[in-house]
Amino acid sequence: MTIWQPDLQNLKGPDYQRLADAIRRDIEAGRLQPGDRLPPQRDLADTLAMTLGTVTRAYQTAARRGLVAGEVGRGTYVLVPPGAEDGDGLLDLSLNAIPPHAYLSELAARLDPPLGARRTALLEYPPRGGHDDHREAGAEWIARRSVHVSPSQVLTTVGAQHGLLIALSATTSPGDAILVEELTYTGVITAARMLGLKPVPVAIDAEGLRPDALDTVARTSGARTLVIQPSLHNPTGVTMTPRRRREIIHAIHRHGLSVVEDDTYGFLNACLSRHENAGKIGKTNGGGPIWAIFDADAVAREKWDPTPPNVDPNGWFYSASTVADLARKIANPYQQQPMAPRTLEETIAKYNSYVDAGKDAEFGRPGPMFKIQKPPFYAAWATPILHDALAGLRTNKRCEALDLRGQVIPGLYCAGETAGGFALHGLPRVTVFGRIAGREAASVRT
Repeated sequence: MTIWQPDLQNLKGPDYQRLADAIRRDIEAGRLQPGDRLPPQRDLADTLAMTLGTVTRAYQTAARRGLVAGEVGRGTYVLVPPGAEDGDGLLDLSLNAIPPHAYLSELAARLDPPLGARRTALLEYPPRGGHDDHREAGAEWIARRSVHVSPSQVLTTVGAQHGLLIALSATTSPGDAILVEELTYTGVITAARMLGLKPVPVAIDAEGLRPDALDTVARTSGARTLVIQPSLHNPTGVTMTPRRRREIIHAIHRHGLSVVEDDTYGFLNACLSRHENAGKIGKTNGGGPIWAIFDADAVAREKWDPTPPNVDPNGWFYSASTVADLARKIANPYQQQPMAPRTLEETIAKYNSYVDAGKDAEFGRPGPMFKIQKPPFYAAWATPILHDALAGLRTNKRCEALDLRGQVIPGLYCAGETAGGFALHGLPRVTVFGRIAGREAASVRT
């Protein structure tokens, strides 16, 4: 076994990535040779004061990069670099690529700025599935949509069309029928033609794909794959309501369909999310209510009385002896999806860590003063409503509208809620500035 202790200084990223980068660097520098055995993971974890899981992940990352290989009972060994001669006199001809070490030193010296420890990366094919840091970033981004996957389940592509081709290739065979919206993204049709697939249109309406039409076409066509755009559909711009999404999901389960979801613009719905009852109440809400969470200490500190009639327990105020039970109790007609107990517990734990640290590192501001830790715990409706954002047309004191250069637009006057830059709101805003605009407009002779 090689007595190898990596130097992690000047390496960036999480600990597992720094350790994997150190393995690559020391292989390139010759400090680790093909056939060298790396230290046992537990021993290296103790040496570096890391967790065993961190070292295991680093070794796995190095293995995915083709640097090392592990065998149960024998340990982890450094591999022969691609294109280099191994101990049996064999060459790796699986890739038609320049051997990375032949003229590497001369090449590195000629580059400006010089290449660092990962200089051979520019001469290598990327790992299958994408680089680890890219896949991790993808998993974190997907988690924002409440879909939790590991980086190993994420594949990086060279664009949405490439991703669409891969997804269809994985779920179909040439000659298969696939279900598509009757109006769909042209790239879907292009991909289907390239793969020898037969697109079968499914009727849509003002809310997107129709579940009854999906039932009928899935039953009669024999197709087993559905390509769908539920968010900001191209070309109609329609976003499915939650109710329609559930109906489509039920139809998908009934027919055992594989789904290729084109969610290119789904992230835009983070603040434009629509609710089932949006049409009934004439309003939309950015993803659901915001709840103020506090504990018994806050009640005592602020001298609140969290009992009716001071609070409304009918969907607007809740209390429970644990944070998890509090999350389970929250039910409101505006709540798009149930609050996950674990999510609330983790959020409060993070909030409390800011109290311990004395600062909120995420937003770069001083930390809160008091923890949320003493039962009972409370949740109160606290969704802010956007009101008087001071947005609107720019005007002068005569209520004449101004262009982007601050010049008066002749004959155009603006007052009330359409005029920007005033903190006055409601009827006073309308009556005061409406009167000014009317007076000025009437004074102009045409």
